[in-house]
Amino acid sequence: MLIEEAREYELLFRMDDKIEYGVRLRSPNGEILSCQRFDGSDQGTGDLSEETVDDAELSIEARAALHDKMRKQGGDPEQWNSVLPETGDVSEADAISIAQSALLEQFGVTPDKLAMMETEVYCQIDYCFFDEPTRSWFVRFVDNVDDYQVYLRASDGTVADVSNQGSALGIG
Repeated sequence: MLIEEAREYELLFRMDDKIEYGVRLRSPNGEILSCQRFDGSDQGTGDLSEETVDDAELSIEARAALHDKMRKQGGDPEQWNSVLPETGDVSEADAISIAQSALLEQFGVTPDKLAMMETEVYCQIDYCFFDEPTRSWFVRFVDNVDDYQVYLRASDGTVADVSNQGSALGIG
């Protein structure tokens, strides 16, 4: 995630295939944004299984339910920000279509290239690109060369940000 020209990273530390600790930090200065202990104590937000950690592969509904649970257990709402779209919001299919159009316009990325990339899409409360926390769609297309990300307002499809974060392998 690109915030004020910095990147944020989340590091997860495991023991016996269970996450024990999580640290969010900002690069390049190394500022620690949050530390969590996932052991069910009052110092963390509960035990996370392997399935819940890779929530990018969850359905929109499952991801929103997981994030709601984590917020209710005291998790950071900016980290656990997935929600369900509301009635009248842009649909998932329309969000993808709007994102594809934005990438074609800004970077010349064709639908054929995007079709060969991994796609991640979910509805979230965005704290960065709007004046106040706003329900938005996050649409990401990634391969070993590019990592395109588009944020758009869920209520009307207005594009807030279009970027290429570079490669998942650090190239670009």
